[in-house]
Amino acid sequence: DEYIYSSFDRQIEFIGSDPSKISYKIDTVNGIKTFLAFSKLPRPFDNYNVITGFSMQAVFDDWRDTIRVVIALSVVFSSIISLVLYISLNRLTKPLMDISSAAAKFGEGNYSVRIKEMSKDELGGTARNFNLMAERITTQMDNLETMANDKQRLIDDISHEMRTPLTAIRGYVEYMQAAKLTDEEYYKTLNIIDRQADRMQKLSEGVLSF
Repeated sequence: DEYIYSSFDRQIEFIGSDPSKISYKIDTVNGIKTFLAFSKLPRPFDNYNVITGFSMQAVFDDWRDTIRVVIALSVVFSSIISLVLYISLNRLTKPLMDISSAAAKFGEGNYSVRIKEMSKDELGGTARNFNLMAERITTQMDNLETMANDKQRLIDDISHEMRTPLTAIRGYVEYMQAAKLTDEEYYKTLNIIDRQADRMQKLSEGVLSF
């Protein structure tokens, strides 16, 4: 077979082509991607072939550039999605971690710890309720501490006050044992001891009623 027309400077092979049909293929010609069309002429010129084509290099270059752009955009979008997911998860988990950490510190005795309210949703409400609970517990503990200090101070004061009648009673008892008292002096001393004992009783009742 001979080529009656070819737009190329070398013979292009169309192996297995059906002579009754026009054949197409894309091949590399002189390093350039090329669309090729091959056909035989009708009888009585069926010994002659016609082959033509045109460059598709620009199409392949555009396709390759498009793939590169798609890959680059995929990387960018993946990075953006990953960042958004990280920020979203951090916004969800950080309040939970803050609440857990604050509860642990509060349980260890750090009653001044509070949680920063970052939002108005359920997590923000939980943080707000924790702060209210911590504030109430702290207030109650302060009140209990104040009451305990007041009670201790009262006990100290009463203990000091009770030393006076005890000292007086001991002194009068020793006086009665050592001195020779008349009946009048004896009963007078007993009355003094009784008053001091009554004073001690009132002081002790004050302690019990506190």
